[in-house]
Amino acid sequence: MSIINCTPHKIVYHGLEVREFEPSGTVLRVLQDSDFVDPVADLVTQVVTYGEVINYPDVDDSDVVIVSQIVLNALRGKALPGTVIAPATGPGDNPVRDEKGMIKGVTRFNV
Repeated sequence: MSIINCTPHKIVYHGLEVREFEPSGTVLRVLQDSDFVDPVADLVTQVVTYGEVINYPDVDDSDVVIVSQIVLNALRGKALPGTVIAPATGPGDNPVRDEKGMIKGVTRFNV
């Protein structure tokens, strides 16, 4: 079993012990189409439609693939090898923050 971080960021997990997952170099992305709509308060606005996920790595069923939450949402229900998870960073997920409030680690993952 391998844990493959397919985000562009180091992921720091604060569990029984602190574990760090460096980026693998493969970043999964969700393709999107954007259609511009009428400005709001003189701000340019658009409607985004999300499509397929690109760059899914060649993994075994026993591997774990760390992705962003938007990628996890796009992959939900698809039959792919490996287990896909995303860092849980919501307000109720108790992420670890620095003195400026920036997330520096997570205490759990979404599946």
